[in-house]
Amino acid sequence: MELPKMKNDFIIAIQCALAVVVQGEPPAVAEGKPIKPSVALSASSNAVGRTGSSKPTLGESLIIRNTFNRGPESWCSYDYHWSIVAKGHNIFIMTTWAGSGGVGDSGYVWSDETRWSADTPESPVSLLPFITYTRWVDRDALDLRDAQVSFYLRADDFQFHGSQCYFWVVGPGGRWHFTSQPLTVGKDQWPEKPNVLRLVNDVSLWHHSWPSDPPTPALLNQVLSRAVSYGISLVGFGQEPRGKFCMDEFEIRLAKE
Repeated sequence: MELPKMKNDFIIAIQCALAVVVQGEPPAVAEGKPIKPSVALSASSNAVGRTGSSKPTLGESLIIRNTFNRGPESWCSYDYHWSIVAKGHNIFIMTTWAGSGGVGDSGYVWSDETRWSADTPESPVSLLPFITYTRWVDRDALDLRDAQVSFYLRADDFQFHGSQCYFWVVGPGGRWHFTSQPLTVGKDQWPEKPNVLRLVNDVSLWHHSWPSDPPTPALLNQVLSRAVSYGISLVGFGQEPRGKFCMDEFEIRLAKE
């Protein structure tokens, strides 16, 4: 649960011993308002098959791709503990980028227990090692209904402590986890094939882990149709997972209207 009443988001980029705090606009997920960043991030998502404007629309591009060949491309980890300590600011820690060692020796991103902490308002309690927002790359909300998502995950010297790994989506009203398809995570090496998910708009395939307004749970359709954030979670652990958690070749193929 990224705190809905936060005044601002803070993204802490730790790369090559450089720490930068980027202050953005307050989240408006609960109200479903369009959000635009006040500060542009240095890394952005790659959109395939489009030219000109840096702000794609659904009609301009049906593919969103993060190759991580040149940087972390806005992907962070969420630190709930420090978000509380920070007195009203969400704290996101930029993932670390590696220029080689990914799938096919490409670039990739990774995070570890120094950048995340248990998100206790989630049910079940969750870790969010990989998270991004559409507003961080000046993109509007996405319609992820029936979208295809693919990516590789790897865990190096990792202690899962009984956790399962899932894909999730945040939109107006809260977060839903795609629990019908636990993710494959390669142990100390990249798996031969990526995780490939079809985000079917069927509540029996999902779990509503966090409503921003508990008396009024968010409908899956409204979250998927106006998604403003998505990422990877670890849930069901006895104690917080530890180790190096890696991701590469992330791609979303939006369904054609």
